[in-house]
Amino acid sequence: MKWNTNQITFEPGQNISSASGYTFNEHPSFITYPDLTARIVWRGRRSTVGELAKASTLTEQKVALFKSTDYYRYWSFGQNVSSPHINKSSDRYVIAWSENSGMSNYFTDSRTLSTIHALNTSGEHLQVSNGETAGSMYVISLQTQGTPPYRFFTSNNIASFGKSEQSSIANGREGVIAKEHAQIYFTLGDVSVDNIPIQFRAIEDTVVFASLSTVNNYLITEPFTLTSSSQLYYGIECGTADTNGIAEALPADAKVRFKVELIDAATQSVIGAFDDVKFSASSLMPYKNIAYSVDTKGIAHTMAQLRLTVEAPPDVEYSIKEKVADGSVLGLGKTVNHRKQISYMGSLAVTEYALSQNYPNPFNPITTISYALPQDGIVTLKIYDALGREVKTLVNEFKTTGRYTVKFDASKLSSGVYIYKLVSGEYSAVKKMALVK
Repeated sequence: MKWNTNQITFEPGQNISSASGYTFNEHPSFITYPDLTARIVWRGRRSTVGELAKASTLTEQKVALFKSTDYYRYWSFGQNVSSPHINKSSDRYVIAWSENSGMSNYFTDSRTLSTIHALNTSGEHLQVSNGETAGSMYVISLQTQGTPPYRFFTSNNIASFGKSEQSSIANGREGVIAKEHAQIYFTLGDVSVDNIPIQFRAIEDTVVFASLSTVNNYLITEPFTLTSSSQLYYGIECGTADTNGIAEALPADAKVRFKVELIDAATQSVIGAFDDVKFSASSLMPYKNIAYSVDTKGIAHTMAQLRLTVEAPPDVEYSIKEKVADGSVLGLGKTVNHRKQISYMGSLAVTEYALSQNYPNPFNPITTISYALPQDGIVTLKIYDALGREVKTLVNEFKTTGRYTVKFDASKLSSGVYIYKLVSGEYSAVKKMALVK
């Protein structure tokens, strides 16, 4: 459908729910804008089995899925969702849905899609009214519990929910590998360090997920500080929306692989390798909602990131969506006793002093210098010119054991060879670098 100020014309439509990761895509609601774009929300539904496929009973996932026709990723909201609906005012659009057979109602809006607000209504079959402003928008629900006659409820106006009535985070980054009508979904989420939620790398609205490298570029968290006493948690799930379809669509020797890795934020080297899940036409058992607590003993102070790396055969489609819920949907939803205890593989424990070559080199005008300390102490890192004259002190303070990086800005210096020297206790090291303007 295309729409402008003069007329509405119908043309062959695009498949909005393609690669959504859900077997059934139903109950759509949409709004349109004069610039020929639309916003669509609907319910996605799929059946899964229990953790690591050990459970004998099926459970059904129901979420509210949202997509705009002018950008390429999905958003996923809620748990056990029914009746999502969308409408707009002059300054925003509002998405509302009910959960758990109408026991709770929620909404989010275009100002901050990762923040969920609890409505002061219950019931199902939600309808969001339009209005000139958010102050004249309301959510109406039908309470179907009990015996007839059933009642309608009207919420407070949307503007009155200025602050979220419950804590909500963008629980994870979810994606889909699709071939024809067969889909494999994956989610990494509920990442936290010392009870502080860790967000994922932001996705610009203009990003097109046309290649696997682009997908992997956004399946990574923002950097976070990690020490040997940190509490690192995360959750993961992988599965198929159509097992028979995948078995038919994948070539016999093709594999789809998901790896979770802890990496050094500065060097991108792998600190620890955790999950390594492989799907093939003959192996499609789901890996459902596994929550982990990572033992970080032996990891020195460092900036780290958690990433999910996807490997897939050619000629498949990709999609990415933000997974947002009012409660935790992955690792944080489990108690400490229900989290699997794992240790990082590999070693980031610092056993000796090290001063690395700056990068880039030659440089203009900024470069990065990395160094490692096996014990606590006073550290100095100074820059000298070719004649041995000190031109800059980058570090002069007490540092604990760990790996460190520091930026050197030489924008006020002339081209030439410079020397940098690290001193800590009885250790000292010197290296050269070239500034080329």
